[in-house]
Amino acid sequence: MDTRELLEELFGQLNARLDTIESKVQALHTRLNGELATPKLIKLNEAWKRLGYKNYDACLYKIRSGHYRVGKEIVDRRSPSSSRPDWYVDIEKCQARDRTLAGKRAGMKTA
Repeated sequence: MDTRELLEELFGQLNARLDTIESKVQALHTRLNGELATPKLIKLNEAWKRLGYKNYDACLYKIRSGHYRVGKEIVDRRSPSSSRPDWYVDIEKCQARDRTLAGKRAGMKTA
């Protein structure tokens, strides 16, 4: 095998590896754009399903009991004239709070 054939074979292998890298970069780009499209805060009436609760009231209980902290995992976006809270949930922070051991959580109300 002469030098020219060897170089052509090496360039062929290099191009194949570049194609693989480009496809992986494209897949990562698509995945990241999908994650960026997900809103940071989601209304509680939609978020309870993503958090894995059986119903809305079970998730609301976690807020009222102090498991999810207002201003940390939960945001109240009610209008100034309203007395009824309008809860929004940060899914990532709530999931991190759920994974934290109960003894290490700050801000829990004791019964």
